[in-house]
Parts: sequence; structure tokens; C-alpha cells
Amino acid sequence: MDSINPSQRPSPSTSAQQAQAQDASSSSTNAANSELGGVAQDVGAVITKWEGNLNEALNQWMTDIDSMTDLIDDAKSVVKEMKAMIKAYQKYPGGVEFTESQYNRIISAMTDLGIPESQIQGGTINTSGYYSFTGTEFLNDIKMMGQYLVQDFAGFESQLSGYQQAETKDMMAVMFCYNSVKMNEESLTGLLETLTSLSQALMQNIQ
Repeated sequence: MDSINPSQRPSPSTSAQQAQAQDASSSSTNAANSELGGVAQDVGAVITKWEGNLNEALNQWMTDIDSMTDLIDDAKSVVKEMKAMIKAYQKYPGGVEFTESQYNRIISAMTDLGIPESQIQGGTINTSGYYSFTGTEFLNDIKMMGQYLVQDFAGFESQLSGYQQAETKDMMAVMFCYNSVKMNEESLTGLLETLTSLSQALMQNIQ
């Protein structure tokens, strides 16, 4: 059996130094992992927060869009009903009759303009079951709708402008929140890649 030169054996002090170096490297890597892990958790919490903000901004955007759409649809409905009333009067200037459904649309259009039902003329149910207006009553109701429509127009424009401004702000908020989410997601991806690299380095040191 070949003998081993004592000088070739690693000295106890050398082995201890190597072990201490490995422990130090391992401890350093673990500390870095721990610190980066904490940062990753913080970034994850920030992403969750911005995702919540994004959801709120989207909901507000949709609410303002719906409100603006309803406002425009109501205005279109009133104008459409008023046009139909004018045509009906032009065709039957001596008096008109309506079914319950038609009468309810007229009343709805007038009350949407802010006209009190007590001021609406006509609409008496006749023996045939129809809602009857004399020519004078119907013309007076049409004129009153025109007056209220003119008075309401400035308020309509102001309300519509308010919704448009709110929609623009909502859109900007959505874009800001979305960009913040993406930016933090990219930061988190970078941190996770760094953690992976450190973990691989730790495994190599252990081996």
C-alpha cells in the first residue's frame, strides 16, 4: 500500500477555513435571499394595491359612461316622442286619441322634462277606452314641452360636459393604474430572476 505524504493531507486549519468560508458565503447568500424575498413581497403587495385601484378606476369609468349614455338616451327619447306628437297634431289638429301605452310614453316624456303631471292637459279616457286630447289641449302640451326643453337645454349641456370631463379623468386614471401594475410586475420579475440566480449560487457553494 502506498503511503500518503503528510504534507499532501489538508491541514485541519485549512479545512476549517474552507468550511468557514463556505458558511460565510452561504450566510451571505441566505441574507441576500431573505432581503430580496422581503422586497419581492413588498412589490407583490404594491401590485395588489394597484390592481385594486385599477379595478376601482374601471368601475368608475363604466359608471360615468353609463350615466352619460342614459342622459343622451333620455334626451333622444324625449325629442323623438315630441316629434311624434307634432306629427300626430299635424295629422289630426281637431283632436287625437292614444292607447294606454302611447299615452304613458307621452306622460313619461313630459315628466322627464320636469313638467308636473298637474299641468298636463288632456288625456281623458273616453267610452272607447282611449286617452283623448282635444286639438287645443294637445297643442298646449306640445308648446309646454318646447318651453321646458329650451329651459332644460343649458342644464343638459352642463351635465353632459361634466360627464365627458369625468370620463376623460377616469380614462387617465385607468391608464395610470395599468402602467403602475405593469411597471411593478416588471420589477417583481427582475427580483425573482435575481433570487433564482442567488439560489443557484448557494447550491453551487454547498456542493
